[in-house]
Amino acid sequence: MAYKVITVYLDHSPLLAATVALAADVAIAQGGHLIGAASGADAQAPEALQVFGSAMRRAGVASFATRMLEGDLAAALSDSGRYCDLIVLGRRPPDDPGAAMHVDFCEFVARNSACPVLIAPLGAHVHGMPFQPLVAWNGSRIAARAVHAALPLLHQAGKATVAVVNSPIGVPDQETGPGAAIALYLRHHAVAVDLVQQTVDVDAGHALLALADAHGSDLLVLGANVHPQFRDVLHQGTTRTVLEAGRIAALLYR
Repeated sequence: MAYKVITVYLDHSPLLAATVALAADVAIAQGGHLIGAASGADAQAPEALQVFGSAMRRAGVASFATRMLEGDLAAALSDSGRYCDLIVLGRRPPDDPGAAMHVDFCEFVARNSACPVLIAPLGAHVHGMPFQPLVAWNGSRIAARAVHAALPLLHQAGKATVAVVNSPIGVPDQETGPGAAIALYLRHHAVAVDLVQQTVDVDAGHALLALADAHGSDLLVLGANVHPQFRDVLHQGTTRTVLEAGRIAALLYR
């Protein structure tokens, strides 16, 4: 499996260049075709398209194109996920007046796209693919789908930390304990796994971000849950917490 068709959304964020650079690195590593998508209603779209084209030529992306999105932007971008393998979205600086609205936008796309969504890290992009992934795991179908969707990135990294939040107290058993089955699955995909667990009372999102920081992770993989009645690692708005407070890249899928 590889991301052969990738779409990156081109907005007028000050972090656009870093987002495009990440998308270019993924396209090159995966041998994929990269589409730069901009809003047809955005007066600054021509400038964003120019940034995209220049970055593609500079990075040496072999195959790329542009597309204008019409109508409801979040819905149009989500619908484009039916015809690509990955959507890449940037973050907004915390002091950006449109930051909260952008979080809503990213959350909508992640929950409605037919393909996974990669959220770029906050700040300058360090060229290259993520190499220290952290996988949020609870055994749910949504968590499993997120892992499957992230396999191209996990395989390329060659290793991952699997975090089991609110598992039974004790040292994680690599053979029979929480997370053991997904660890074995990933090892069959040539991904070395470090299995960790943490118990928290509330706010699993901040707990995952703290684990990511402690392990030096540069990618967080988690499911974008839309059913808060399910007891899982994404309960109480974890997806939104990661989008609002996270600084590292995040691969979301529902």
